[in-house]
Amino acid sequence: MAQASGNENVFWLATVFELLVGISAAVGARKSQEIGLEALKPSKMNRLQRSIARDRIPAVSKDSTASVSAFLTITLRVLNEYLQSHTQAGQDWKVEMKAFETLLRYWWDTYHLAISPRFEEATFQAHLAIGSDLVGRISGMQQNSVVVAFNNALKSNFDSGFKLTTGLSMEVIWKHLRPVVISKLRVMETLFHMEQLAHRFDALRWKTSISVKELGGVVASLVKAYHLVLISDVDTASLIKTLSEEMSKSEASVDKDGDRVTPYLRGDFEAFSPITQRHHKCVSRAPATPHGHCRALTIFGAKARNCNLSWTCFQRDCCKN
Repeated sequence: MAQASGNENVFWLATVFELLVGISAAVGARKSQEIGLEALKPSKMNRLQRSIARDRIPAVSKDSTASVSAFLTITLRVLNEYLQSHTQAGQDWKVEMKAFETLLRYWWDTYHLAISPRFEEATFQAHLAIGSDLVGRISGMQQNSVVVAFNNALKSNFDSGFKLTTGLSMEVIWKHLRPVVISKLRVMETLFHMEQLAHRFDALRWKTSISVKELGGVVASLVKAYHLVLISDVDTASLIKTLSEEMSKSEASVDKDGDRVTPYLRGDFEAFSPITQRHHKCVSRAPATPHGHCRALTIFGAKARNCNLSWTCFQRDCCKN
């Protein structure tokens, strides 16, 4: 029996050592978030840094993660003190080992969510709900000061009504799909003129000859022009004037009474084109790029299928970017 007890102590000490190493790494990670914190603006801080700076930045106290720093500090301290004072294997040391490893893993998950550059409220709320269930299941198997401390820390440092509700995940989708708000009458009038030009394209697209490559370049230029007008505060009078003049030249150069030769399956490709262009633009859009591309593609993707080569001057001068 003595030999068996000695073996259990060896395994328990090895477990304690591994947990203490993990705690040391966690303490170092937590302290690394304090480096250079004084020079950062609140808008440049992650949620953990905002929690650390809570005392000197009153506005941070409104964050749902305002006490996450206290939660991480308290739970680590309690776990460390328990391990330091329990160097002998208890009767349920294997259950304790699994419980402490699970709690430490949850600590790391909380830490990574708090330092994420793109914090999502719904994800963090779901994480807290998982933590409450997790601690509840562990309490049913093992009751000690560490489990009790984790449970109390979750309840005291986060709002008791802080639970996941239907629809919160829609916020993430809305940030990517919401249209740009037209804030000025001048911009609205310019976009209206551009839509009129798109209708004029419809009347010309099967009466002019242009290669597929050149056609794609012109369509891309029109999309960029629409997007530029939508998001930039620029003088658009000269842009509309140039577009109108080039359109008039194109209209004058075509045979209005000539036969219209359309490609096979034209209707099918016309239906697919705006969909594929809109999808490609939305997927490839960088996070910092303003929204609203999809509407431009919807308008011009289906309307600007053919045009005259005289539009190349517009591409060169107006859409370099």
